[in-house]
Amino acid sequence: MKKTKVLHIIIGLYVGGAEMMLYKLLCATNREKFEPVVVALMGRGGQRDMIGAVEDLGIKVYTLDMDLSCPTPKTTLRAWWKLQRVLRREKPDVIQGWMYHSNLAALLGRKVRAQGAKLVWAIHNTRNEELFKTRLNRLFDTLGQRFSGQPDGTIYVSQIGRQQHGEAGYNTSKSWVVPNGFDMELFAPSQQARQDVREEIGVPQNTMLVGLFSRWHAMKDHSNFFQAANIVAYSHPEVHFVLAGAGIFHDNAELVQLARENGVEAQTHFLGERQDMPRLMAALDVMVLSSSHGEAFPLVLGEAMACGVPGVATNVGESAQIIGEAGIVVPIKNAPELAAGIAHFIEADEQAKTQFSQAARARIQDNFSLQSVTRRYEEIYQTLLNENQTNNADAGTVAGFGDEWTRYDQSELSETERAEIFEQYFGIFPWDSLPENAQGFDLGSGSGRWAQCVAPRVGVLHCVDASDDALNVARKNLADAGNVRFHYASVDVIPLDDNSMDFGYSLGVLHHVPDTLSGLQSCVKKLKPGAPFLLYLYYAFDNKPSWYRALWQASEIGRGAISQAPHGVRDAICTALAAGVYLPLARGAKLLEKTGRNVENLPLAIYRGRSFYTMRTDARDRFGTQLEQRFTRAEIQDMMEKAGLENIHFSETVPFWCAVGTKK
Repeated sequence: MKKTKVLHIIIGLYVGGAEMMLYKLLCATNREKFEPVVVALMGRGGQRDMIGAVEDLGIKVYTLDMDLSCPTPKTTLRAWWKLQRVLRREKPDVIQGWMYHSNLAALLGRKVRAQGAKLVWAIHNTRNEELFKTRLNRLFDTLGQRFSGQPDGTIYVSQIGRQQHGEAGYNTSKSWVVPNGFDMELFAPSQQARQDVREEIGVPQNTMLVGLFSRWHAMKDHSNFFQAANIVAYSHPEVHFVLAGAGIFHDNAELVQLARENGVEAQTHFLGERQDMPRLMAALDVMVLSSSHGEAFPLVLGEAMACGVPGVATNVGESAQIIGEAGIVVPIKNAPELAAGIAHFIEADEQAKTQFSQAARARIQDNFSLQSVTRRYEEIYQTLLNENQTNNADAGTVAGFGDEWTRYDQSELSETERAEIFEQYFGIFPWDSLPENAQGFDLGSGSGRWAQCVAPRVGVLHCVDASDDALNVARKNLADAGNVRFHYASVDVIPLDDNSMDFGYSLGVLHHVPDTLSGLQSCVKKLKPGAPFLLYLYYAFDNKPSWYRALWQASEIGRGAISQAPHGVRDAICTALAAGVYLPLARGAKLLEKTGRNVENLPLAIYRGRSFYTMRTDARDRFGTQLEQRFTRAEIQDMMEKAGLENIHFSETVPFWCAVGTKK
């Protein structure tokens, strides 16, 4: 099998957030399917250790020897010729840029020497004035905005980063949010590290260590940290403070002066830029992030938490998302709050400290493991390459569902109502026929609302969706389900082996693709012979009176207009329809039912026992989706048979039509 060659272009391979994420991604990449190559715009110089580490993985590294601090026409032209030679030699399938400068280099390289390659940009920061103080950075940002529609997609490391860049003028219509991932084996608790580091810095073994691991930069707000350290040291003079990162040395007069002014110089250890960060982190009792701006997805927090070290962080970027309930988030530039957060952990008893440590590591393991993040990068590459083969997806419909599930993540759906609706769909599903630890898939998983009910019953469940925004919601909703795998793919390129699944289902999805029969055939191919497949497709009101069908035809005019509106407008109209149409008709049907009347043929009577939240969700489904098809029971039966299913059985109750069959 031909490997997919991915060429990564990055400014340099010094120790930094994006650079370390690239290195970790390279370490975890499936080398049986992907062949990574790295191009560094800068030269080797002081980066030799990181470049050597990448080369030790068996990965080729090319350097272009640019001086980005003072670029000249000569060095720029020379680097440009080098990049062209690399592209001509390597012939990549995918070019991945990392941050502004490299994104533009990747764009130019693709245009001149690799037109057939897919192009992905990556942006790892949030926006702030400090970042764009230099004329060169402002120029690259302006160019980035202008050409942001050129790549096949852009990966942002945080939701806030994507939002800010969209507001600044970047095209975010084809983008994904992929958080940084953490190597749970490399970053792990270590009693030995605790002992060794205390010996190294010359403190007693029972000394509490509070860490700040970041480069010397205004955005990191070391002043805020030392003001908090002063408050902590006043009540806990036995606590020591450990700092590491680029520029964190004793000869940094400004940094040392901050420690001196706050009375903690004697108990502060400046360790500089280190290559043993996992060891240092595992030695800490508390990790601090004191930044005032500029952070997107601060790696240092997750790495420390993976080591079982709780974090106290200012509310910047995605620090709150990383920490969750396993740490403390405080306002920026608020030293008393930062100090109180630190004190909370160092004053805890031993039992509580153990619980804090376990919670911190579990938070990262469950939500941000390197393996799951690497799979997302690989799925994005593969999905882009498959686009040339992918015709059975409607881009506007996919984007609409991404917006819908982001707004309606089903967090307000009660467990009782979820179970009732689940039973309506799955009441005909042959659970007893599944083998032990069955492996199956949810095609068009959306928010993961049905997967939440299915996952506890099976061995492994694969959630497949063409919307990465929808998958982000499903990942959040299924964070506690260790047996769920997520796949960013459309129905015609399902990334599962043929004849490998014990079951499958697709509920309310295949009527939103251009070719429903082809989509159904793609699903059935993945099933083992005899495996069941549950299908729900919108019905053509073939079991309703003619006046009912006429009402539907009239509503189609409105749906056609509403579904083309911007997402915010679309949602507002659908909410109004839920309140002004769905709710009165549903509650009216409920009242009539209490009088003994048969209300089955009344419009929207199906919602008479449902919450307004469900009505809003379904109104958005019905009127906010650009592509919708409807089928009679006979048409669905015919499609299922043509797709290779037999023993087909239909549910005789709402919702219509729901059917199950087994693969021949």
